[in-house]
Amino acid sequence: MGSEINFGKFISRKLLDLEPYSTKTYDHLIKLDAMEMPNDSMLIEGSPVLNALSDLNLNRYPDPNFQALRKKLLTAKNLDLSESDVLVGNGSDELIQLLCLLTANDGQGKLLIPCPTFSVYKLLAQIHGLRCYQFNLESKSFHLDTSKFIDEILKVDPSLIFIASPNNPTGNRLIGADIGKVCEACEGLVVLDEAYYKFSDKSYIDMIKDFNNLLIMQTMSKIGFAGIRLGMLFGNNKVINLLNKIRLPFNVNTISQLAGLEVLSGEQFVEKKIKSIKEERAVLIGQLSEFEGIKVYPSEANFILIDFQNYNAETIFSQLLESGVLIKNVSNQHQLLNGCLRITVGSKAENREFIRIISRIITKSQS
Repeated sequence: MGSEINFGKFISRKLLDLEPYSTKTYDHLIKLDAMEMPNDSMLIEGSPVLNALSDLNLNRYPDPNFQALRKKLLTAKNLDLSESDVLVGNGSDELIQLLCLLTANDGQGKLLIPCPTFSVYKLLAQIHGLRCYQFNLESKSFHLDTSKFIDEILKVDPSLIFIASPNNPTGNRLIGADIGKVCEACEGLVVLDEAYYKFSDKSYIDMIKDFNNLLIMQTMSKIGFAGIRLGMLFGNNKVINLLNKIRLPFNVNTISQLAGLEVLSGEQFVEKKIKSIKEERAVLIGQLSEFEGIKVYPSEANFILIDFQNYNAETIFSQLLESGVLIKNVSNQHQLLNGCLRITVGSKAENREFIRIISRIITKSQS
């Protein structure tokens, strides 16, 4: 059997102490927890993905430089950038990992993030040995106090900053002037994660030309194609070149590359889905706001954050789950999220059922 492995001798204590990223899976539920598009099939007639599946050469390795996809990204998004300013990854998670690896600097790297935010930033930074600094958003408004944040930048001197806009799980976004101030104050990389920008009608990708340290990250996961795992990074080609040095070869498979090309060609299909989600979001916010004892935060994403002020969020979450509705319990993720649950905007039928069930639960709690 060989010798017992001495993990403590060969593996860092920081890695041994980490908890792996995990999510529970449930069957036969209305699934409103993961910011996916509703369960309308993306393989119906007219879907861009179907077209890609008929044109595969799976006996060959994928294009290691995803040249066609990079070119299509620039034309589809009407960007005044060169192909060398674009990197494609196996989902945004790979891009986040590469950025952490690039800036780790043999344990000297520092990550600064406004919180609460996407938990994977901190997780991957810790894996790669960056020291993590968290800056709290304003209590209950989740506004980023840019002046105080810049003071923190000057104090910490981070090699890497991640800012999600719109932010997960709060749903609010930054304004361009604040992004510019952050870029001017930081000598390291500033990464603006625009995973949900399609639902806010606002991208700051044009600001790349004004700030050499600004990178814009986007994804196809939130617009209905989470399964193809495609993340995109736009920015200074000197930074992109460094990231190319450390990424794995053939990191984006053939199916994903071809599907991505078709998604970019089928913009009308995607925009129709997004329009529906935005309409449903407005309806949901209006209906939820009628309940007493809860606070519904405005959202520019495909999810809504709810503070169950007069109720026990854990109990509400459990009762929804027992009734066949899965949402996201974020109340233990950060002190500012105490009592909060997050719901993904689903289909009209899913949202209607959620409102029916949550109404019953709240009414019962009040009696």
